[in-house]
Parts: sequence; C-alpha cells; structure tokens
Amino acid sequence: RNWLKQQAGNVIIKTNWKGEVVQTLMLKADKYPRYFFVDEINEQYVVVTKGDNTINDMFSKDTLSISLYDYSGNQVWDKQFLLNGNFGDVVFTNSNLLVTCNFNQFSDLSGKNFSLKSDHQNQPNALSIYIKRDGTLKSICQYTFPEGFAVDISRKINSNLINLFGKVKTSNEPLYLLIDSEGIPVFSSNQTLKFNIAEM
Repeated sequence: RNWLKQQAGNVIIKTNWKGEVVQTLMLKADKYPRYFFVDEINEQYVVVTKGDNTINDMFSKDTLSISLYDYSGNQVWDKQFLLNGNFGDVVFTNSNLLVTCNFNQFSDLSGKNFSLKSDHQNQPNALSIYIKRDGTLKSICQYTFPEGFAVDISRKINSNLINLFGKVKTSNEPLYLLIDSEGIPVFSSNQTLKFNIAEM
C-alpha cells in the first residue's frame, strides 16, 4: 500500500533470489487488499480489495472488487459489487473462483441488476459469488439463517465439495455448511437454512 500524498495504491514488487527488484507493477485496484494469489501455471494474479480500512469490518459498506491480472500487471477482468459486510475467502473450483462473504446488503454497483438483503436486521448471513475463469459472473448463492450466520473458514475438501464453517450470530454456536463447487448446499448442521440462487 502506498499512502504518499494521501493516495492509496497497490503495488506488486518482484525480486530475484538475491533480493534485487526486477519488476514493479502498479495495479488498478486502489482499495485495501483482502486477498492476493499468484497463479504460477497461468502466470496471473488474483486480487480482492474492499474499503480503505485495515479492519475487515462486517458492517462497513464499500466496493468489493475481484480482479484478475496477468504477469505484466494488465487487468484481464474486474468484477465490482457493493457489499455491506466483509470479505471471506476465495476458493478455486476446477479453475473457476468461488468467493465467500458475510453480508447485510449486497448488490451490483447500480443496484439495478440484483440486490440482496439479509432477512434479519443487524444479523448478517453468508453468500458465495461464482465467477468463471474468463470473468463471467455465473451465479450468486445466498445462505440465510434466522439467527444469522458468519462464515469464518472457507476450505475446499476436494474438486466437488467446499466446507463453510462459522458461527450462529445470536448464540455463537458453531455452524457447518457443506456446498458443491458451484455453491449449492449439500449438507447443513443447522436445519433452518434458507437457500436462494441468482443465476446471471
């Protein structure tokens, strides 16, 4: 992060094994980085940013940006959403991306194409964003529980299953949700799950 002149920016600095700088890349994404992944096979970077605060606040409203860059620093694609909530994680599924978030409100930037709200005021719930490798937004899955649900861990079990582990917001009890590679629920430890999917 570069805070000079009160302007934030994200920079990738590549060095050799001697510690010598061989390349410096300034990225278009200028918000606070929440996730960074180097795909050495395809020579690409995956970057997720949201807000200006170092704290990944569950009740802050800001632009969530999910971007793919090539090794030269060129932005291949960028998907932006308005998220009142916090970023969870990125799981790679058969070369595609599944991004998890906790949300109170979630929409596209205009709010005209889709807009989601947690069913219970002041109780966030979880969602997943399924993006194909070419940048096509395929679907958004919404996982709603009456007492709220916050995802803490998103982990791939195998090529077809992903484990979402978190807590019920009102009771702090553990909650385990198993989904497939496209975000469809397979099993929930809490039977009050209400599931919705928005196909794009």
